[in-house]
Amino acid sequence: MLMERTQSDDTFVRLNQHLDHLAQDAQQHSSGTLERQLALTKLIRLAQTSGKIYRPTNPGLSANLYDEICDEAIWETWLWVSKNIDRYDSTRGNVLTWINSTLYWRFKDRVSAWIQRQKTAPSIAETHYLEPFSSLDQTPSLSELVQRWFEDDPDAILCQDCIRGYPHVTFQAIALQRLAGKSWEEISTQFNGMKISTLSSFYQRCVENLAPQIRVCIQNYSYD
Repeated sequence: MLMERTQSDDTFVRLNQHLDHLAQDAQQHSSGTLERQLALTKLIRLAQTSGKIYRPTNPGLSANLYDEICDEAIWETWLWVSKNIDRYDSTRGNVLTWINSTLYWRFKDRVSAWIQRQKTAPSIAETHYLEPFSSLDQTPSLSELVQRWFEDDPDAILCQDCIRGYPHVTFQAIALQRLAGKSWEEISTQFNGMKISTLSSFYQRCVENLAPQIRVCIQNYSYD
């Protein structure tokens, strides 16, 4: 006995047919033409409002970080679809399956990149650039010395770099939070929900650029 088709089934079929028509319409026009762009705009707008674009499963990220990475992956998906519409093949699946598959891999790539950054990002608390004096018998301890130097910033090098448009979000401000053991989620909240990726990328770049100078400054500071 055949199961009756439901109204939602018919709606889904019509939706995919419409999306398929738009995809094929875009493919018929050369890249850069107005006709192709119009077809792509309609396709993406219809897919966005269809309620059939599924957010990937959260692999255990904090809610804020998951939302941020997911939003970035979705944006990258629309960009990829626009540039690669000619790769769509209706014989291998419908448009929504193609888009959701693309989103899954964009999201997975984003998560992997985030995890890798956390593994490789140099931390101020790490002493690979402080090794020349890590074995010195000194009071206070090296970690306390580093903390005090970052708070004082006697050479005013930590407060010079800030995130563009946010003069209060300086390398010093972020570094002190990291030294205090604050998570990126906590730091993001403190800076009015600024994106974690923005904060961590800025922080990493500053540490890499300033590491040699920080080492010399702290060494001189320890001898004061």
